[in-house]
Amino acid sequence: MKITRINKIKKEVLIENLMVLVFKKTVEDSNATTGYGISKHLYNAIDEKIAERTLLRYYDGYILKKEGEKTKPNAFNLDVLSTYLGFENFSGFSSQKKSNTKKESIGLNKKLSLIGSTIIVSCIGYITYDNTKENCMIWVDNTHYETVSCEDKGDLQSVLKDMYLLENFKRIAPDSTYSFFKIDGKENLWYGKNSKGDLEYFTSHGKHPITDGTLKKITPYMIKNHIWKNYKN
Repeated sequence: MKITRINKIKKEVLIENLMVLVFKKTVEDSNATTGYGISKHLYNAIDEKIAERTLLRYYDGYILKKEGEKTKPNAFNLDVLSTYLGFENFSGFSSQKKSNTKKESIGLNKKLSLIGSTIIVSCIGYITYDNTKENCMIWVDNTHYETVSCEDKGDLQSVLKDMYLLENFKRIAPDSTYSFFKIDGKENLWYGKNSKGDLEYFTSHGKHPITDGTLKKITPYMIKNHIWKNYKN
């Protein structure tokens, strides 16, 4: 029983090391400055094999240490993330780690929190550098986000500032002139229902800012039946 517990602890340490190295590499390989942006870049880098929301939970739980957000990855996800680091699978990642000297292993574990802190500072430090600054944002006029001081938001519902959402997330009323798909064929519009059950359209993926429902990708069917009946794909 004791040996089983020790092996479980060792695996948890390996998983934590893996997460730190994965997000450290993601930060270095991208210009992302938020958890949302970092997770999006990683999602594309691993060919969409793990859901963006899952990657964001990993980031929040293992890097930002948010309470209740630490989600244990399954075997498939561990293999995918290990492959991102250049290993054949998680077993290969684990084997290399175990082959290191005990001193190196201990040193890495001691540096874990420091590395995590470095990532946080380099990626989202500007969000929390001063609580008196405009580090929160609110949904304005049901069309876009605007920054606001976390202390001065009053009774308005707010979230931490996310530069990607501020710059790219808007509610619009698309018509026949809108580019529903990008040149590479990927969606350029997302939709979801508001609290009244009516459809609303947004320029980026994510959550509905009011209902918190996950937005869906636009499809030719939705375009023809709800936006432009003469649409031809």
